[in-house]
Amino acid sequence: MKLRQRLRQPGIEIFILIAMVMVLVTPLVWFTYLPTEDGPAHIALASVVRSLFNSSDAAIDRFYLLHSFPNPNLLGTALLVGLQGILSPIVAEKAMVAGFVAGLAFSVRYAIGPPNRLDWDIRRSLRRVHRA
Repeated sequence: MKLRQRLRQPGIEIFILIAMVMVLVTPLVWFTYLPTEDGPAHIALASVVRSLFNSSDAAIDRFYLLHSFPNPNLLGTALLVGLQGILSPIVAEKAMVAGFVAGLAFSVRYAIGPPNRLDWDIRRSLRRVHRA
């Protein structure tokens, strides 16, 4: 059996995809803080929103107000609020970024379709994730 045919088997294909996603996510462990420009602002906003829901700080209640109109970063804030309930803020940010990387890789794989229908290359989908 040729190597390309072996790689197209469903069990091996998903194993390779998971292994490559793990390779892309492992640098998140190396950094204490993620090297992003607005990561600290998102972490702080999630902490403020979390304290607004808990009503634990009167000063925050006095200066901040939750609006019902969604902002563009609502998904990230909601994920960080939920993750900060079980993880520290820094680890919560890393978990969210790892989830986005893995989700993007698996969504590209899903969009390509099954391996027996299309001639696809797993490296192509992971290159797209790495460039995003």
